[in-house]
Amino acid sequence: MNYKKQDTIKITGPNGLRIERDEILKILLGDKIIFKLLGGKHSANYEDLYWDDIDLVSIYYNNKTIVTISYDQPQTIGDLKKNIIDFCAKNMTFEQRKKIALKVFNKICGNYSNNTDVCLSNDIIIINGAPLFFNDILDYYNRLQEIKK
Repeated sequence: MNYKKQDTIKITGPNGLRIERDEILKILLGDKIIFKLLGGKHSANYEDLYWDDIDLVSIYYNNKTIVTISYDQPQTIGDLKKNIIDFCAKNMTFEQRKKIALKVFNKICGNYSNNTDVCLSNDIIIINGAPLFFNDILDYYNRLQEIKK
């Protein structure tokens, strides 16, 4: 199934879950970007992730809840993917953030050199004086990865 079609699959409704949690996990891990993000330095597999009721938990993030299924509002696979990306962006190391930021900066502005000045805070990356929001950079980076497919 096409990733864009999968992103529109509704997982919750007025009567609870529309599809089983194991099926949700299978769909999430079928997306290469989500697969890599959930695995930390390695690639994710079913042993690395588990459901604690409505919370998806990863051992690579010290058994933290990565994403929670909401029964209060309609939710799709795409909503879960966005929440996973947001969680992982907040929990990346400085070096992981810098590597992604420089790749995106290179795509947007041409080649960077070793003299490129990079400053990072929790949410903003400043590259050669230009402030960029990290979640925007990560979204753009993920779109670039999808285009490569």
